Amino acid sequence: MPERDDLFESIRSCCINGEPAAGSEELIWQRHGRECAVMVLDSSGFTRITKTRGIIHYLSCIIRLRDFLIDIFRKKECISCRFHADNAYAEFLTAEDALEAAVRIQRTLPLEKIELCRGCLFSVCIGIGYGKMLESAGEGMYGHEMNLASKLGEDIAGSGDILLTPAAFEAVPKSRRTDFTEKRSHISGVEVRYYARRTDVVE
Repeated sequence: MPERDDLFESIRSCCINGEPAAGSEELIWQRHGRECAVMVLDSSGFTRITKTRGIIHYLSCIIRLRDFLIDIFRKKECISCRFHADNAYAEFLTAEDALEAAVRIQRTLPLEKIELCRGCLFSVCIGIGYGKMLESAGEGMYGHEMNLASKLGEDIAGSGDILLTPAAFEAVPKSRRTDFTEKRSHISGVEVRYYARRTDVVE
């Protein structure tokens, strides 16, 4: 696929006195819109471990985590991925691809034995969204499903969790939906509905 123009430059070119011109929103969505699944992954225990073991130790753990994730992303049809501190962001063509990658991550990460401290292994939280979003070259996706996936992965999910937005849940095959239970949480005064993968699922 040819490289797209930068999203923000496209928006800038459509603005008059700082406001989007009439019809520009449709043009932006045509040029930068993409339907895909997004995964937002966050680590668990960042503050506690950096305080007790130091930042260099923690960053060495992040290096090992990133190498581990890149290998899985390559095998699971990942479109693109980025890393920022202890977070990972990845896009997939389908919600099922994203879910399969997430399951693989949660199932095999303990086998890597990345120790934050003695007896405490590195663990992650994962949120997945699906739908049409705006793609910015080098920066990833923008849109409602990206926002929800970030809330799930960074604010709501706990260690070892895989949480799906309602749209992502509906986009995976029905045979995979039986692994999840519907839940609700409140973040910043807003109720968030999502689906959590049950811990009793046997692979």
